[in-house]
Amino acid sequence: MKNSVFLLLMIALMLGCLEDHTNLDYREINDYSDWSINGMQVSYSLFPGESVTLTPTVRLSRDTLNPAVTSSWLLDGEVVSQEVSYTFVADEKGSHELVYVATDPKTGVSFPKRVDIVVSPYNHLGWLFLSRTSAGKSHLSMVVAKRQQVPYWTKYGTRYRDSLVYVDFATDLATDVLGEQPIRLMEEYPYPGDVEPEEKSEILILQKSGLVELGESELTYTGSPLNEFAGEVPSAKIKDAAVSFTSKWLLFEDGQLYFSVANVLSDLHSGRFGSDPAFNGKKFKQLVEVMKCSDYPLPYFPVIDEEQTMWLIVDDADPKNGVEGDIINPLNYVGTLVPLRNDPQKPVDITLFKNFDGEYVQHLYVPKKDFLFSLLKRNGQYYWHRYNFNFPYTFKPQYAIDGVTVSESTLGKLSGELFSDFKDAAFAKFQNESYSNCEWLLIASGNNLYAMSMNWKDTEKQNYQKIKEFSSEIAFIQIRCFSYLNYIHVGVLLEDGVFHVFELHRDEKADSFETKEVYKQNIKQLDADIHEVVDMIHKYGNGANRFYGFVN
Repeated sequence: MKNSVFLLLMIALMLGCLEDHTNLDYREINDYSDWSINGMQVSYSLFPGESVTLTPTVRLSRDTLNPAVTSSWLLDGEVVSQEVSYTFVADEKGSHELVYVATDPKTGVSFPKRVDIVVSPYNHLGWLFLSRTSAGKSHLSMVVAKRQQVPYWTKYGTRYRDSLVYVDFATDLATDVLGEQPIRLMEEYPYPGDVEPEEKSEILILQKSGLVELGESELTYTGSPLNEFAGEVPSAKIKDAAVSFTSKWLLFEDGQLYFSVANVLSDLHSGRFGSDPAFNGKKFKQLVEVMKCSDYPLPYFPVIDEEQTMWLIVDDADPKNGVEGDIINPLNYVGTLVPLRNDPQKPVDITLFKNFDGEYVQHLYVPKKDFLFSLLKRNGQYYWHRYNFNFPYTFKPQYAIDGVTVSESTLGKLSGELFSDFKDAAFAKFQNESYSNCEWLLIASGNNLYAMSMNWKDTEKQNYQKIKEFSSEIAFIQIRCFSYLNYIHVGVLLEDGVFHVFELHRDEKADSFETKEVYKQNIKQLDADIHEVVDMIHKYGNGANRFYGFVN
């Protein structure tokens, strides 16, 4: 609705100009033929408590130098000032539309300029680091980001897209609720993956001392999955966790898997874990993260058992439409364990999924549901593996016996140089400003960072480029995609504590990647409590930001 305020105002002002019959010589008055209002940015991003003072300069078609105009400011459609300057104070979170209107008193013709202002929590966007102190305590810190609009040029003129600028480093976050022996970080997204302010994520911190969930905006304690057990809490230490469409899954060091099904889709804490392990105590090694932060998430997520066989766990729940709070329809098969099988009409190498005799180097998150993607090692050779499943639109219990077919499985070779001292990998899938699909694989090996634009058809050779060589070994890499920009942000944390953020852009004509550094700090020097960083993630703030590449 806010976007329409400026549009309606423009229409009204234009009509007012057209209906002005008091002057027959429009060449001698200020009109819409040539004018500008400068001194204000297209948008501003503020934290609560901050302010910005705007003092526009007006140039009109005839009275170009210091024209005698009257001023008016409208905030979200309401007049808030008639002074030349206006100070906006960020005392209410959310998006705001500020319109400055300069009016020529000679003719009554008005000239508006719109500014978008977003007020976001301080901890909303950025890069999160989970560390261990010298005493073994969990420690949380963050490179804080703000939204910024960047111009790009089209045949229709200048357009703007959202990106990020990194403005601060915060430490000692949630210190009073953290435990010890940290393992990893996760960002959990409630359904739906929309841009509404209330649809925020939560941060899950895995520690051997227990699990902690933090509200994404203020990073304050919101609960713990271990407090959501209906019966006795498992005695084994936590190993891993996953969040599917409506469920939470906890994997413990003894291989036992427990799950909780939400009662309300928009509430990550509305379910309860059973006291008995899932699937009669069957043991698992890995949970595979899949696309969940969308209105149409995958109705399953993969798990790998101790025999290195992949299974699918069903999560086909849906909301009762129109019910307050998105109450879940109970007529579904959430929690059903389904085997994989070959399609006799289109067989693949099923040994990549059953009793796999190689190594799963890393499963990489794909922010769409087009396919799944992993890095493998088998018989001394490294591969990329793109795969998918013919999961039925309507699930039936018989599939739990017969299995679900593998619909796609393509294996491509990768150079051993990329894995000589493998550290981490990340996969980016997004649309750039030309609406072209970009699918980039990044691999960190030793102190080198490599990138490649995936050529799925060439399974014998994948061209790659070393884009950076650092003075220290790489610890972690993560990516942040943006909607319709021609670059992504790549966060690279080195073992010595230096954290870099690069804009990574690909020049298709030159068939090469280009980098531009936008942030560099040694976080161990900024935060003396960091002994070792154990995990790093990009904090998106909500599911739509991750799935669509938005910045909200």
